[in-house]
Amino acid sequence: MAKSKNTQKNGKPLKVVFYMRVGRIEQLSPEAQKEYLGIKTEEMKKEEFRKGEN
Repeated sequence: MAKSKNTQKNGKPLKVVFYMRVGRIEQLSPEAQKEYLGIKTEEMKKEEFRKGEN
């Protein structure tokens, strides 16, 4: 059996973050993942803060 030149197959599995919007799936780069998750985290914190005010 030939040895695979694809080191990714032999290493850790690929991690892909995607979201669905208007019927499209977009793959995000690692930098975009961090930015997207950071924004979502801030939105969730603000939402929790607003819920606490009521």
